[in-house]
Amino acid sequence: MYKLKLFKRLLVALIVFNATMVYAQLSKTHYIPPITESGANSSTPLDHYLYISTPSTASINFIIKPVGLGIAGYIYGSVSQSTPYVHKIGDGRNTQLFIDANQTSVKKNNKGYIIESQGVIYVSVRINAGSQAGALVSKGMAALGTA
Repeated sequence: MYKLKLFKRLLVALIVFNATMVYAQLSKTHYIPPITESGANSSTPLDHYLYISTPSTASINFIIKPVGLGIAGYIYGSVSQSTPYVHKIGDGRNTQLFIDANQTSVKKNNKGYIIESQGVIYVSVRINAGSQAGALVSKGMAALGTA
């Protein structure tokens, strides 16, 4: 009997912990930093995309703000639970997403994205590179630290 109660408590704690981890990715503001691309010795990035989704059944408006391009470069859209949004960033190394390896740790004011919305959304980046692929998931405002 004692083991069953302990098991139930552990199960509830695990479910609560996992639920808070999942919702940490929901936010009204997401920052997508530029990604280092290491050049000749790595796979060439092919197509790459921003994926935006939400658990909300109501439509949520958002703005994709490419850093450094100003209002003229803004992309407006809406998303709902049944209608995710996909934005193709581009192909190859010379896009808003990638920087050269020698620019790692250099503050940039013309690469990356800020995504702002009226309600909570998920944002991720997906990259294809031939036989390889990668993804970056934004944690939103919940992931901002103090340093």
